Amino acid sequence: RIWSHLDNFFDLIFARLRYFTALLLTAVLAVLWTIFNGNALMWEVEEVVSSSYKKTLLLASTSNPFKVSNGIYTSPQIWNPSLLHLPNYEYLLIARLPKGKTVQWENKNYSMSQLSAGIAVIDESTKEMNYVGESLVVEYSRGIERRMAVGCWKWVVGIEDPRLIWSPEGSPLLIFGTESTDVWSCRTCWIVDPRYFFPLDDKLGENPPLNLFPEPLELLRKGRPTKFDKNWSAFFAPDHLGLKPHRLYFHAQMEAPRVWFLNDTSGKMHPIIRDEDNNQLEDCIKQFMEGGSLKVHHTTPLLSVILCKRGECKPDASNTILVAIIHDQHKNKGRSWYRPYAITWYGTYPFRFRSISPRLLFAGLGAQMTYTTSMNWKRGKGVEDLSVGYLDDIVMITIGLDDQKSFYLDFPMQNL
Repeated sequence: RIWSHLDNFFDLIFARLRYFTALLLTAVLAVLWTIFNGNALMWEVEEVVSSSYKKTLLLASTSNPFKVSNGIYTSPQIWNPSLLHLPNYEYLLIARLPKGKTVQWENKNYSMSQLSAGIAVIDESTKEMNYVGESLVVEYSRGIERRMAVGCWKWVVGIEDPRLIWSPEGSPLLIFGTESTDVWSCRTCWIVDPRYFFPLDDKLGENPPLNLFPEPLELLRKGRPTKFDKNWSAFFAPDHLGLKPHRLYFHAQMEAPRVWFLNDTSGKMHPIIRDEDNNQLEDCIKQFMEGGSLKVHHTTPLLSVILCKRGECKPDASNTILVAIIHDQHKNKGRSWYRPYAITWYGTYPFRFRSISPRLLFAGLGAQMTYTTSMNWKRGKGVEDLSVGYLDDIVMITIGLDDQKSFYLDFPMQNL
């Protein structure tokens, strides 16, 4: 009887080995097929999750001959970078520095977060990105005394979470987080033209664009003080008030009110009240996100996309959508992990939810903990307005890996 049980046990083990070997061979063949087939830039992978099949979408770099993610290697080392493609075809790269500046308060040491800002280029032989010339250390803080005074001792001091976006006028904008001036809040989102921190005018063409936010401006939600605002997704869209061609909006959260707008230079944010589709949004996200959770982290800006190839249609409200990457946060043995998804909205007021993608995977990075920190257009020949793009335009996303390394991917928007 013992030998019979052992025989059944080993039969089970060998059956499982054959199963996982078949899965591994399938994955290897898929990778080889993708590398040697120039048209295979994206495919869907079936995986077993909680005894049911979930689809994932693998994104691959079109500029890399092996289709894998491209490294961002800088000195000093950075993580969670954000970038803009400049008119001179260099890149503005702003990222978090791993180690902050040590500051003292009441005889105790605290770490003050800092950013690194510099001009970067891509080595065409390796597709790796690196700084060209010297980078600058960026500091901005309301002070550790301010943080302690309102009971915010556990939050980060200093500047963090840089997010870059182009305005329709061609002005670069930087959204970041730091200590709040509001008596009820610990940390809030701020906005400024990055030229406040880093000299850029010689990189922005013969006639540098208007400086829309020459000083850092705190974004405070009117009538809704919150303890901790973080990672808002900025976007430009037609002005729902009809006062100007377009307006700056922020998608702040998944629950109503989701979208807020800046109506003057005071920094006061006003909500978009119409949220009749909010229940649909929550139900859909819970259905398609693997964890069934609404603990969502915003990351990238919302990009305007025209649903045709460049030159094949005339942009209007019926064919314009907004696209962003967000993350579902979950915990594993006390550590935060993030699953990225692409979400689309209709491109005009009230910016209703439209769709959610399968979970995203990035070629070459496997199942490691990744965090997508920016998504912006790669500048094409003769293209001036990088606040909007078409399906065949190239988009660039930047990825932080385990809060240690940085990568970027470039691919046509239609792949996403």
